[in-house]
Amino acid sequence: MDATKTPNHQANELYASLSPQLVALLRECESEELRKAGTALIRHGKDLDQLVIVCSGQVLISLPFGGDSVLLGNAGAGKVLGLRALVSGELPEIDAFCIRDCAVATISRSRFMELLNKHPEIYSAIAKVLSADLKLAEHHLKNVSRNQASRAPKNSC
Repeated sequence: MDATKTPNHQANELYASLSPQLVALLRECESEELRKAGTALIRHGKDLDQLVIVCSGQVLISLPFGGDSVLLGNAGAGKVLGLRALVSGELPEIDAFCIRDCAVATISRSRFMELLNKHPEIYSAIAKVLSADLKLAEHHLKNVSRNQASRAPKNSC
């Protein structure tokens, strides 16, 4: 794939800590797609067969919980979605929808896993991305806890 041909060749959170050689290998596996606003990129509980890299646009990420959804935030260019589900083999826990038209790059599960097996050093970059996601989740939980505590009735005793 020609690096000057497409918009997906800006930095993303996975590629940021990889060698140029590994980035080139991953980019060769990418397929580009345009997704309209309202389109689901990832659905909670639905098998995920590809890694999704947001190249442009905005994505709303939420976590279905108890018949409702908890908003986790918006993501834009450079965000990598579906990494935990692909690596763990579990179903995704989140929903991710385009809230604006998006350009995305995808890598099939089979190609991504094949590259991981051949180049285990990619796991270090995966750990960084998942660690950053965990930090955001912890921050979100703290905010939710603070909001619930501030709404709790005060004990007058």
